[in-house]
Amino acid sequence: MGSHVRTYLDSKTRDGRIVSTFRDGFNILFDEVEEPGYVVFQTSDVPMHPWGIQLDQSYRPTLSFSEAQVARSGGGLIQIEEIVISIRETTVEALRIPTWTPEQLLIARQRVPIIRTALAKTVRQELHRLQSDGLPQILRFVLGQDLEEHVQRYVGLGGGSTPSGDDYLVGQLSVLWASCEQSPASKHQIDGFQTLLRWEELLTQTALPSAQMLLAASQGSFVDTIRDALRALSIESESSAIMAARRLASLGDSSGIAMLQGIFQALESMHPH
Repeated sequence: MGSHVRTYLDSKTRDGRIVSTFRDGFNILFDEVEEPGYVVFQTSDVPMHPWGIQLDQSYRPTLSFSEAQVARSGGGLIQIEEIVISIRETTVEALRIPTWTPEQLLIARQRVPIIRTALAKTVRQELHRLQSDGLPQILRFVLGQDLEEHVQRYVGLGGGSTPSGDDYLVGQLSVLWASCEQSPASKHQIDGFQTLLRWEELLTQTALPSAQMLLAASQGSFVDTIRDALRALSIESESSAIMAARRLASLGDSSGIAMLQGIFQALESMHPH
């Protein structure tokens, strides 16, 4: 399970309800009014993320849950109707991105145009399909100097549970964390994001799952698919890097494309060392 959901559920007993289901899991909204938390219960077929709890094979029958069923969390247990799921011994994953060496940062920057070319057709298809979302605007954007204006412009841009603007910022943050030991500018921007991405304000600007994702990213935790892509981009073969980028691009409806664009533009904005 992700470290953020562990901290949230361990802090006190929480009541909630199933708000949606999908092929490989279900989502529970806890403490909707006072201290909301959107927790994803998923199988190993879904990439792990900071607010996810991975179910082992013994809990496969629970995937038949339906919306509006009541849930309670406390004492390391999740109870949904008569089903009890134990998370007491569940391994906690921080899901942090390893920092790059100077050589790895250089390799990652050099591979951006190669992967852009390899994924050009996919990007064009997404642009055509998502003209009403924020994705076309994001794909044309070049990061400027005013971080506050940048964040205000893109938080909540688009539709769905994770708007494209938020996904783009998450992709950018992943590069900043990967490069922060080699680039003082990256560390400075991380500090800026942490100041600007305030929980109470995020809840009014974007959807709850996306607010959680943004806050986790500002603190250095990311979905596995991003971590895999950055690792492949910097240390694996060129073909492996392209494959990892394709996997990220296929994440969600448009999330992966926007995240990938954030990664590319963050790398392209860096000055060579």
